[in-house]
Amino acid sequence: MGPNAVANPAALVAALKSAQPPQKPGTPFERLNPDQQALEHIKAASVSLERATQFTNDQPMQMTLNAMIGTLNKALLKFDGSAVMQSLQEATQSFPPTGAPGLAGSPPPPGPQGMGAPAVPPQPGMGGPPQMPPAA
Repeated sequence: MGPNAVANPAALVAALKSAQPPQKPGTPFERLNPDQQALEHIKAASVSLERATQFTNDQPMQMTLNAMIGTLNKALLKFDGSAVMQSLQEATQSFPPTGAPGLAGSPPPPGPQGMGAPAVPPQPGMGGPPQMPPAA
């Protein structure tokens, strides 16, 4: 038998394909291309957050949602964990202190400092002189 023994090569190829085991339909896409799947989920989250900003008038909530949207967009542009984390840190550092006047935030919790969240020094340009970090 040789290559000339096959009368209909198309029929042989079709028979070989039908003899292959079927692919598992339940195989999750994460196994096939995890980076692509992650990017699709990040994009969906970004779209959801953008829609959510349309339904709130709470300025601190809008600032928070916008920071998250910016961070997710950074992840979509440059899929690098360190760069995305840096973007998130920069976004959160730009937030005014909680309880700042004019942000419809609640006043700081009663009691002496140190009982709740750590004190946040005022940010430059937010009404106070720039604060230098304490020397360690």
